[in-house]
Amino acid sequence: MMKDRFTFAVASLADQPMIERWVKRPHVSEWLHGEGLQNTLDSLTQSFEGATDRQHWIAFHNGTPFGYLLTSEVDQSDEWVSSIEFSGKKGISLDIFICETDYLGQGFGTKMIVEFINTHLADVSDVLIDPEVKNRRAVHVYQKVGFKIVETFIAPWHPVPHYLMHLCMNK
Repeated sequence: MMKDRFTFAVASLADQPMIERWVKRPHVSEWLHGEGLQNTLDSLTQSFEGATDRQHWIAFHNGTPFGYLLTSEVDQSDEWVSSIEFSGKKGISLDIFICETDYLGQGFGTKMIVEFINTHLADVSDVLIDPEVKNRRAVHVYQKVGFKIVETFIAPWHPVPHYLMHLCMNK
């Protein structure tokens, strides 16, 4: 029996068509659409030119690409994070999507996040994530990993309730 092995790579220009297909899938586009989707796609293109601080990642399970992650550093003085009590000097925001439907509902989200945090965020003190309130599946996964709900807010890119969730890495 093969053990689950998760690896991650910074997205390359060659990954762009796959990512663009992934974000159009109904289970992804339900949560990533409109201005948020356009901002993500613009940021992806800018990342290939070195013109953004957002990092785009591909998640692999035993060598097969199945997930998409985005990270960006958080300026702790920004108003949108004023309710967070940071535990250190480096915070990041994280967005994650399981894009291949064969990987949905099997516990891969939790495993992927834990492995990503352990292998790529060793220098990070705080991780923020902001799912829609009605995305109960994602909220449940994030809570299993250790994220805590800090507040509910209305996102400017999609004016529906979102949770601001925080994971303190300095425990």
